[in-house]
Amino acid sequence: MKNKKSLVIIVILLFILYGIFFSYDTSFNYILHRADYTKAKGVITAAYSRGAYKNAKHYVNAEYEWNGEIRKLTKAKRGLLENKGKEITLYVNNSSGLAVRGLVVNFSDIVFTVFAGIIIYNNRN
Repeated sequence: MKNKKSLVIIVILLFILYGIFFSYDTSFNYILHRADYTKAKGVITAAYSRGAYKNAKHYVNAEYEWNGEIRKLTKAKRGLLENKGKEITLYVNNSSGLAVRGLVVNFSDIVFTVFAGIIIYNNRN
C-alpha cells in the first residue's frame, strides 16, 4: 500500500511540473541557457483572451527596448493582475534580441497547485 501512495505522489508531482513548464510561453532555451539572456523591462500594450469561457487563454502584447530599437512581444502569457500599461519583466536573448517571459502565475495555476497539494496531503502516510 505504501508503494501505491508513493507512486501517486510521484505522478502528481510530475503532473505539476508538466503544468508549470508546458503551459507557459517560456522557451526551453531560456530555461537551459539563462546566461544567454538579459533581463529587460517592457510595457504591456494589449491584454486579451482567446477561446471559449472555460478554456480561455489569456495573453498580453508588450513593447521593450533592445539596443535602442523598440521591439514587440506578442501572445505572451498574461499574469493574474496584468493589464494594459503595466511594466513587466522580460528576458531578451543576447544574440537575437527576441524576448520571452519568465514564469507567470494566474488564477488557474493557483487552483491547480491547491488541488495537487490537497491530493498529496490526503495520500500521505
